[in-house]
Order: sequence, then structure tokens, then C-alpha cells
Amino acid sequence: MNLVTDMIQNLPAWAIGPACVFGFIVPAMVGLTLVHGSIHQRLKLGETLIDNGVVGWFFSGSLTIYGITLGLIAVTTWESSRGAAGIASREAATIAALYRDSSGFVPPLGEELQEKLREYTHFVIEKAWPAQRRGEILTDGNRMLDEFQRQLFTNEPKTEGLRILQAEAFKTFNELVELRAATHGGGESART
Repeated sequence: MNLVTDMIQNLPAWAIGPACVFGFIVPAMVGLTLVHGSIHQRLKLGETLIDNGVVGWFFSGSLTIYGITLGLIAVTTWESSRGAAGIASREAATIAALYRDSSGFVPPLGEELQEKLREYTHFVIEKAWPAQRRGEILTDGNRMLDEFQRQLFTNEPKTEGLRILQAEAFKTFNELVELRAATHGGGESART
């Protein structure tokens, strides 16, 4: 069962429609064609057929409910997808801002912080997102952010400008942690 579920979840968007048609509609049409003759003969009462009007109304109502349900599912899926994409975009923008803030720290701290952010970004794109697509949640990103946080906290700014930069970096880091919790289920990373 898990293999079938994984196979269905990994289908590209363009293949879902044809898969539904060939998986459900074609077998239903074949079944209808095969049993139509025998059912048609059994429903005859003398020379007249039973009135199909009731059956038509039943199918009409069923299809209406099905159409409304399908429309609501499509809208919900679209909104969820759009919301996740928005959060992921905000997370990327926050990483970019934090990367830029890190460039203002005295070497070698600035380069080390930027390297940690590059590692985190590669991890999210290359490992965490594909794992999420398979239904897994990886927590290595939390460890990476914790290491970044430790380095940021151990810094002792010497000038007022560096103190302001560090305060801004703390604020941006907190936003990143919140967005990670929203997109990756990784809320256990420590916050400032």
C-alpha cells in the first residue's frame, strides 16, 4: 500500500489527469459496456422499459454534489500551495537579508556565518524539500541554525554600529526560525 501511495504522490502534475481517466473512467466505461445489454434486458417489462427519469435525476444530483466537492478541494489545494510558496519565499528573503547582515561582521565571524547560511540553504533545497515531498521531516536544519545562533551569540560587538548590526541580525534570525517552523515543522530550534 505504501508503494502505491508513494507512486501516486510522486506523479508529476501533468500526469494526474490522464492517470485518473485511465484508472477510473476507462474501467467504468468498459464495465458499463459489458453489462449494459444484460441489465437492459432485465429491466424490460413487456415491451416498455422502466422510466429512466428517476435514474437521471439521481445521477444529476450526484454529479452536482461531486462537482461542488471537487471545486472546493481544488480551491483548498490551491490556497494551501500558494500559502506554502509564500512562506518559502519569505524564508528565502529572510536568509538573503541575514546573509547580507552577516557580511558586516568583523572577519572571520562574517565569513563563518555566511558559510553556515550557505550550508543551511543547500540543505533545505537539496535535502529537506525533497524529503518533505516524500512525507518526511528532516531536523538537520535545526542543528545548522543552532550552530549559527551559537556563533552569533558569542560575538561581542566593539562599536555601536556593530551592536546595531548584531541586534538586526538577531531580529532577522528570529524571523528565519519562525518561518522554518512554519515550512519545515522545525520549531524546536532555539530562539534569541
